[in-house]
Amino acid sequence: MRHSLLLLIPLLLTLWAHAKASSAEPSWPSAASADTVLVRPVDVAIAPNPYRPAEATAGFRLRVRSAVAPLTVLYADIYDLHGQRIRRLQADELGLRPIPPGGQATSSSWWDLRTEGGREVPTGTYWVRFVAEASRYGRLEGRRVERLLKFVVIR
Repeated sequence: MRHSLLLLIPLLLTLWAHAKASSAEPSWPSAASADTVLVRPVDVAIAPNPYRPAEATAGFRLRVRSAVAPLTVLYADIYDLHGQRIRRLQADELGLRPIPPGGQATSSSWWDLRTEGGREVPTGTYWVRFVAEASRYGRLEGRRVERLLKFVVIR
């Protein structure tokens, strides 16, 4: 038994050294590359989720927040569970104004639950990809920012 405990000591020392090294202060890069964005300039939320059109009194709400940069929402693509785009909503259809830094924009009826062909979507899981553009913020200027959200519609 004593011999087996002696064999564990190098393993324990290695684990201790690894834990100590990983808890050390992280080293930050001195300069980020031109393609690196170190902040999340946009937060998107959909409520209620799941959405039940028959029960919703406040509508199908959409909120977009900007953390640091002025943002302009360009469009939103909606995909079904198979990954096929069923609708593209342009900025004017979304009803969202440009968003100032630290501000937010909301819409209570951003999608009519219809496909490009005008058919109502059935109960199911959907994905929406929001695409916005940052403006007047140094290295973020002119960059596209995308967020992907999953939501459920129950009819």
